[in-house]
Amino acid sequence: MPASQSPRSFFVSEAVELLFQIHRTQSFTEAAQNLGVSQSVASRKLVAFENALKTTLVDRSTRPVNLTADGKGVLETCRPFLNSVPELIESLRTKNHLRIDLRIGVLDSFTRVITSSLISTINKQITHCTILSGTSDHLYSRFLKDEIDIFISSDPSIELKDMRKKFFYGEPSLLVLPNSFPLENQSLTWSNLRLCGLPYIGLSKATGGGKLFQNFLVSHDIPILQKYNVDNNSVLLELVDAGLGWTISRPSGVLQHVKYLPNIQLRAMPAPTLSREVFLVSRNSVPFSLFQTIFEALTRITQKKLAKETIEIAPWLEEEIFTVDLDNEKKISFSSVSD
Repeated sequence: MPASQSPRSFFVSEAVELLFQIHRTQSFTEAAQNLGVSQSVASRKLVAFENALKTTLVDRSTRPVNLTADGKGVLETCRPFLNSVPELIESLRTKNHLRIDLRIGVLDSFTRVITSSLISTINKQITHCTILSGTSDHLYSRFLKDEIDIFISSDPSIELKDMRKKFFYGEPSLLVLPNSFPLENQSLTWSNLRLCGLPYIGLSKATGGGKLFQNFLVSHDIPILQKYNVDNNSVLLELVDAGLGWTISRPSGVLQHVKYLPNIQLRAMPAPTLSREVFLVSRNSVPFSLFQTIFEALTRITQKKLAKETIEIAPWLEEEIFTVDLDNEKKISFSSVSD
């Protein structure tokens, strides 16, 4: 997708948009990233705005960053207009068919749960959409090759100059065992898992999930040997279903292949446990309003569907699932989200 300016930027001045983003994120860094500028550029714009108004709009002495009383006053005066801009843009796009071509990448483990709901949410904003699925590493590779514009990633280390990234979901891992598992009534430890008589089946180190688990084993000095290496969750669960071994997976991966649930058992991981965070990543050329719409949609979908389905199959995980409070975009426990 060629670089393009967000339609919102023609209606809202950069200074007001910056003030809005600082209020929303309570962070200079995130506010600048959301606008696709450096922190130094954002700081200069804010100082120029304050100098023009002869007042201080942001209290720089606090962390997280907060607006001053004057800053809040400016924002409250502008808020009705800010809130009406997306509706105006959408109505103009609908009337004149000015929409966007979008290439989006979805993690394999999320496709069943989120794809149709997400596309339904953004359907009116796009003319054409290419939907690709794969592992986090595979999607990142296609992103670098300019084959996708926005994607879901479980890699926290991704940082590029011309990109946005926001956390929207955190999920724990669990043990996936065959129904024939020999230690059915025992409290599981890493030691008796290693000596249970069945081998560990894991994802290949070439995958993001495989690297995550291998790093986990090494960092915690857990001596689990991996007999079988596979490259996707379907094969992983099929081997467990056949009684050939046990594995560790994320609930989203299990829910992607519910046909295996009758022949497997899900158990809590022994301490220490393993979790992953999931992010939305895009180029700055993707209009921020569209990025924000997708981010908010993913947050709501994972809250209403993925988190609740996870608790149905593994109720002990409720306190270990994390999401985002969309009022302030802060990470919170799913257990604190009201229905």
